[in-house]
Amino acid sequence: MTIEERNGLAIRYLYIAEREARNANYRYRRITRVDKDDALDVAYQALFEAIEKYDPAKGMRLIGAYISCIIRNKIRYLYITTKKKNHESLDRLLDEKNIEFSSNNPSPEKNAQINDFRKILKTSIRCLNRREKIIIIGHFFLGYRVVELANLLSRTKGPISNTKRKALVKLRTRLENKYGLKSAA
Repeated sequence: MTIEERNGLAIRYLYIAEREARNANYRYRRITRVDKDDALDVAYQALFEAIEKYDPAKGMRLIGAYISCIIRNKIRYLYITTKKKNHESLDRLLDEKNIEFSSNNPSPEKNAQINDFRKILKTSIRCLNRREKIIIIGHFFLGYRVVELANLLSRTKGPISNTKRKALVKLRTRLENKYGLKSAA
């Protein structure tokens, strides 16, 4: 296939790349946030890769489906890897934030308890859905008030408070059932 033919195919099938990027952004919007431009860049790269690998001997009838399949798989991979990175950033955030207790210089045993509790807390927070994680981490670890979180999430104060309360109940029951920890209240 000549360069002119490849360029012609790329121009002809750009709409598939744009459509697949738009559909993927809509399909995966609740799982993770990926910038639309990033998804579009991946779609364009996948389009050029698909055209490069395509064998014209197979016939031109199937090229649209072939290109669409390659683009869809590459975009899906982008969203899946971004979701894993979000879990890693949660781990990093919880590692960076120190849980402070009343004593200024805790003993080595106390440090071990704190580290154990942080590990338990990390695994417990993973049981929450995306919105609950945002609210819990934003309120308790980053110090945002409920009103500030409501503004950031474009919601009113009521649903944010309810989500926070439900997330705390989930965390409390998970900590009590799985780890045997009892609440102080």
